Amino acid sequence: MNKNRNLLFLILSVILIFIIGVMYEADYRTLTRNSIKYFADYKLSFYGAKEFRIFETDIAFILTLIPISFFVLTKNLASFVLKVRFAIFYGICIPAFYCLYCFLESEFIKITITLPDYVNGALMYHSNNINYRLILFATIISTYIVGIISKKIIIKANR
Repeated sequence: MNKNRNLLFLILSVILIFIIGVMYEADYRTLTRNSIKYFADYKLSFYGAKEFRIFETDIAFILTLIPISFFVLTKNLASFVLKVRFAIFYGICIPAFYCLYCFLESEFIKITITLPDYVNGALMYHSNNINYRLILFATIISTYIVGIISKKIIIKANR
């Protein structure tokens, strides 16, 4: 019974995260652009292209990895307290790695930009230079790897 309840909870959370990802696709792009501008170690600006897409679901599909990976990582943890500790750690890792990859993306833009255009001292780049999916995918995969490592540490510390 408990297994079926956990599986049902996983399916419902994946559907919910997918719907949230579809709803906030454009907001994620804006957040990524602003994060890259914030974490760049040089003055950076951008001129945006109109990006109107119907059913752009790549980011929503990638976001569904979050509850799936959390379910896989915590299925063998017996204690509820360990699951809560792990959830808190996992929740902290996701924005930390997101910020790291936004910084790396800003450095990648600085290195690879062709025909740099400076307006009032700000480096201009096209919004299509940002690889949103790679930032999100690398963030989730790296937190999954850190989750595996932290799970082993938590289990050893609990024994």
